[in-house]
Amino acid sequence: MLGHYQLFSDSDAPKFRVSRCVNMTFVPHMHHQYEFVYMLDGEMETTIEDQTRLLHPGDICLSLSNKIHRYYTPNTSLCCMVIFEPEQTASFTNLMKKRDFATPFFHDAEHKEEYDQIATAMLREACQHGCNPDPLVLKGYMTVFLGRIYQNASFIPRSNSTSALQQVLEYISAHFTEPLSLNTLADSLNFSKYYVSRIFNQQLGYSFCHYLKYLRINHALSLLEKDALSISDISYECGFESLRSFNRSFQEILETTPTAYRDSRREQKTNAASAESISVLDVCPL
Repeated sequence: MLGHYQLFSDSDAPKFRVSRCVNMTFVPHMHHQYEFVYMLDGEMETTIEDQTRLLHPGDICLSLSNKIHRYYTPNTSLCCMVIFEPEQTASFTNLMKKRDFATPFFHDAEHKEEYDQIATAMLREACQHGCNPDPLVLKGYMTVFLGRIYQNASFIPRSNSTSALQQVLEYISAHFTEPLSLNTLADSLNFSKYYVSRIFNQQLGYSFCHYLKYLRINHALSLLEKDALSISDISYECGFESLRSFNRSFQEILETTPTAYRDSRREQKTNAASAESISVLDVCPL
């Protein structure tokens, strides 16, 4: 299943984005926000930079600014994901200025019950307040997680070097809704198109065209939440040249149509709004 990421470039984007992610699979990507994952059920293979771990319930991973990370669910998975601006947790961010994690994966069995409760509370806050959860409340919850992570972490010196892969991902994430070709990307970075093509195929495991399509469809998932936008408007907003190519790509990646996806999301929200109780494994979808 395609992962759904809120685009923080929007002027009205929240400082915290909390999501209940079911069967998350998402391509390698990077951004300056922190990305926190707490596993609730199932298994999810997670890669951050050059380290890969199969996450199980109670496991935590934290991707810091501009770390390349990806997710793959082999069977089923459920996790609480929080993407947030580093300045929202300034004390932690200041501690990490000159250091990095020896490993970004953590497990703290002693506090699992407490973590389950906090994850549920964060998801409930996001569920009840939609796109406008209280950042002070979420900051408090995240401070508990970050404090425990810092207590149990081992550190290495931070590297400030930037790889070609990071440059490629940074550029494409900033321009994927625009007309974009392999030649344009390569010329903008002063790379040959053959070198960029090898980066996609060998390091990311996707062709340039498939990766670009993946990001555009993910953006469409956010826009489909807004009833004011027509399917046609969304297709062009995401960078597709025609409604036909948008529908074909959406069907290829998600095995459904944009209209059917929008209808199912409306139904999910209606059912969630009428729910009397919320548990750690049954929080309303975001």
